[in-house]
Amino acid sequence: MSLSFSDQSDLILPLFEGIFETPLWGRFLHGLQRRTGAQRVCLLFDSTGSATSPSLLRQVARDSDAVRESDDRLALEVLSLTALRPNRIYALDERLDFDDATHRATQDDALAKAGVGDGRFMRVTARSGVTMLIAVLHARRVFEAADSAMLTALAPAIAAALDLQDRVARVQLRARVAENGLALLGIGQAVLDANGGLIVSDAQAAAIAPALFGTDAQRRPADDLLRQSSAVLAGADPSERRLVRADLAGQHFALLRPMPHGATPDFHRAAAVAAVRIARSADAKLAARALQAGTELSAKEAELAIAISRGQSVADAARALNLTLETARNYTKRIYSKLALSGQADLVRYVMASLAALA
Repeated sequence: MSLSFSDQSDLILPLFEGIFETPLWGRFLHGLQRRTGAQRVCLLFDSTGSATSPSLLRQVARDSDAVRESDDRLALEVLSLTALRPNRIYALDERLDFDDATHRATQDDALAKAGVGDGRFMRVTARSGVTMLIAVLHARRVFEAADSAMLTALAPAIAAALDLQDRVARVQLRARVAENGLALLGIGQAVLDANGGLIVSDAQAAAIAPALFGTDAQRRPADDLLRQSSAVLAGADPSERRLVRADLAGQHFALLRPMPHGATPDFHRAAAVAAVRIARSADAKLAARALQAGTELSAKEAELAIAISRGQSVADAARALNLTLETARNYTKRIYSKLALSGQADLVRYVMASLAALA
């Protein structure tokens, strides 16, 4: 069966646009419900290699036909949908157990409680192994061969959209983790084009310099130095650097470097990456535990090392840690000896290069 123009506009387009919707595939699921005449459509997620039943992500239903999600979840669970072959459409009868009377009774009870008298089921798997299950449900026998044929025709597009959604989700996850890691190091970043125009910025850079890296409403036009620096850095040697003001008052500065070149097309003509430093409050106790790991430092020595590396004098650190000055001085000597360091400058470098910097 070929999909009609109406199917393409009502189902295919919302399917691909829906990977950016919250919740996922909202318009597509409502369109599928209308197209099949289903009372409700359920979208389930089956994690790769999971031994558990797929989790119900959404239940799309007409108000008068909605049932408790827990009832639908149980009904779908007893149908063993994880055993479905990818991209094949299953009718309800194909999921009923005609060999085991006890299991069949359990299925009938769950289906009756959820008000399921007919259904079509499809399992779609992305190349990464992520699997979605779609269940089209009705209280009585209404689905026909044409509905199964339409779902079969949709299966390749659903698989492609699922694969795209999975790839986008992974990139977004990497970006969130990377931004969070940089924030722990006290760094915010923004990407600029060759005219100094903002392409994208993380929250840290936007907070430090909203005039340059904030929303459109907050930003002023890039100043001449920023434009010139961005233009120079477009395609420049990776070691090239430029320093520009990040705010009108000149209290913050941004260090610009050339945009690293990747294998993917750059639709935005990114030229430079601007990095700013941000203030952050770190957990001294956690930093001390991270510093202590893999060393011979005691817990108190590690706490003292963190305090000294953050600029406290030995006397101030001793008072804060309830140590006598003499004890703190002895601990300091042991810290330098155990870590093979020659003084406070070495200790600062050691701490900044350790996991303690991420605490």
